[in-house]
Amino acid sequence: MEEVKQSLAFKDFLHKLENEPLEIKEKANGTATIQQTTRNQLREEGVAALLGDLTTLYGDEFDIVETADGICFVAENEDSDITITWELKSTIKSIDYDPFLEADRYDQMRAEKNAKKEAREKEKANKEELVRIKRAQKLAEIEAKKNN
Repeated sequence: MEEVKQSLAFKDFLHKLENEPLEIKEKANGTATIQQTTRNQLREEGVAALLGDLTTLYGDEFDIVETADGICFVAENEDSDITITWELKSTIKSIDYDPFLEADRYDQMRAEKNAKKEAREKEKANKEELVRIKRAQKLAEIEAKKNN
């Protein structure tokens, strides 16, 4: 596995991004970005490198193809006779995009969503318990009337 890891091209591509000077432009809205033609070239190089690596890692088991939108993993579900496609899209974000801040926001959003889900499930369980208690009380009342 170590020799495969050494031969992965996307790692080299990322190192190139870290060390290569890039022409930065400012858009009309004030957003800093890599010059358009350079960004397009980098996206093509990056996708090609990643596609090669993914094919090296998974190509013996799955089809991995490039489309206009990105890289697609293809899984054939023979039991259901369907093809499942999982697509990775390629976007180079603006220079002032903060991936760590966005990751924190995403984590927070997921935590809030999970908390809401847990609260709904707890509320549902509480309602079910109240219904169970009321039903037991009603059955006890009916039984008591029968015995009197």
